[in-house]
Amino acid sequence: MPAPGAGAPAPDAALPPGAEPGGPPVADGGAAPPPDGVIGGAVPPLGGDGLTQLLVSRAIGLGYYHACLITPDRTLRCSGDLATPDDPRLHPPGGLHTDQIFGSHNGFCALRVDQAASEPAVGSLLALSVTGRRLTCWGHKNPQFPPADLEMDPIHFGIGYEHGCAVNRDNSVVCWGQGRGPETKAPTGLKAKSLAVASFFNCAVLMDDAVQCWGTKAPTPPQGLRAKLVAAVYHSNLRADTDDLTKGTSHACAIRLDDNVVCWGDDIEGNLAVPADLGPARDVAVGTYDSCALRASGEPVCWGNNHYSEPPRYHPLPSGLHLRGLRAKLDTYCGIKMEDDTIACWGDEQHDHITFPAGGVKLYTAP
Repeated sequence: MPAPGAGAPAPDAALPPGAEPGGPPVADGGAAPPPDGVIGGAVPPLGGDGLTQLLVSRAIGLGYYHACLITPDRTLRCSGDLATPDDPRLHPPGGLHTDQIFGSHNGFCALRVDQAASEPAVGSLLALSVTGRRLTCWGHKNPQFPPADLEMDPIHFGIGYEHGCAVNRDNSVVCWGQGRGPETKAPTGLKAKSLAVASFFNCAVLMDDAVQCWGTKAPTPPQGLRAKLVAAVYHSNLRADTDDLTKGTSHACAIRLDDNVVCWGDDIEGNLAVPADLGPARDVAVGTYDSCALRASGEPVCWGNNHYSEPPRYHPLPSGLHLRGLRAKLDTYCGIKMEDDTIACWGDEQHDHITFPAGGVKLYTAP
């Protein structure tokens, strides 16, 4: 299919002007936080906790044209944009050990697990102290970096284009950022089980399993929806600092309490049309113009229209896949193979960020 605006860096907005390399880098009856990791590569049972399923794929950090993966020793392996190997997005701080990562256009943030919370930040990289854990961010711009004095104790987090949000151990939600929209602040008193952070909006699964979305161009969930987990995406070629971001498109998908998938938001050539034969799903992820879910068996099923499918930029969906968890960014999907915990990816690739050696890369899955 022809890509709109040939070669344009589409989803979740284009790079704004002036971007330069460098820059600083269960309460209330809620469920107790899940253990740190999925023990021994076991696959969470269908019908289980939504946050536990989200954390299955926490070793996969996808940016627009870069990826950083957590390997079994909790160190990072980054790839992408090989024509500019000095890009800061490819270079996390030395010695970083982590068990959860999230990527955006401008860089990555990861939960650090190997150093005392009292250790100060190093150089220009932001290191945020929390209770026994540390959120460390790096990239070529820093609007999504949390302020150093922000108090939080995250079990789950995400970053957007100019903001981020986290769920704390008491299920409170905190957001931050340098963006101009309402996505940088969590609704007062909000408590949630999990989050989906898109470039300019957020969705949360609340303590009663309802879904609430807020921010710029946040799609309104179906009335009465109760869900385990949600995935969300905002797409635009607009510039975040000058244009009306409400002109972009957005959609979200969720796994309901009965394990069936529902999608809502802007209908772009079938991205909301969940296949009638999908059946119960264990995970769901969304790209710019399409959506994918994992059947109970781990088989990926995708629907919508891939506007970035022109060779040689497109990796087709491999046959015979059975995945434990799934992540998406822009129009790229990556998951963890059930049989050996290696990564498998498909979709748009402009800068070699999902090109891996034969046999893939083995990912972190256990505490």
